[in-house]
Amino acid sequence: MQKRYVLDASAVLCGKELPEIENIYIPLSVLHELGKGKYLRKVENLVGIKITVVTPASQSVELVKKHANETGDLLRLSNCDIDVIAVAYELSATILTDDYSIQNLARHMGLEYQPVAEGGIKEEFKWEYVCAGCRRKFDTALAECPVCGSEIRTKRQRQKHKRS
Repeated sequence: MQKRYVLDASAVLCGKELPEIENIYIPLSVLHELGKGKYLRKVENLVGIKITVVTPASQSVELVKKHANETGDLLRLSNCDIDVIAVAYELSATILTDDYSIQNLARHMGLEYQPVAEGGIKEEFKWEYVCAGCRRKFDTALAECPVCGSEIRTKRQRQKHKRS
């Protein structure tokens, strides 16, 4: 079976040539993000093949959101990013992306990814949700703090080191 790839917008917008590969899939939402016209033609010309446009199943999207909430990446990912990961999950495909949040969640979910222009992430991060006003921490992504009404931000969790 030939390897499959899912293309993220960052892989197209970075300006680097994509590897000569076949079996490339792109979520419909990513095409809309790229503006259909010149970027779609650019993708087809760079790769030299026709790309299959797909839409992920709602169950896959919900699963990705669940995992994104676990890592704290949910607020860092767009709907297009979530679609990319959901399609990769459905097809057992490698994600072509330079987006660190996509790479982080893909690693968490056991999915393969391949950076295009950047080096890629070195380790998986977990993020926590913290109120910008009262500094309370929350387990899930919220639009605003239920206590003080301030914005909820993500903050990288500190690694807990064992003392020797």
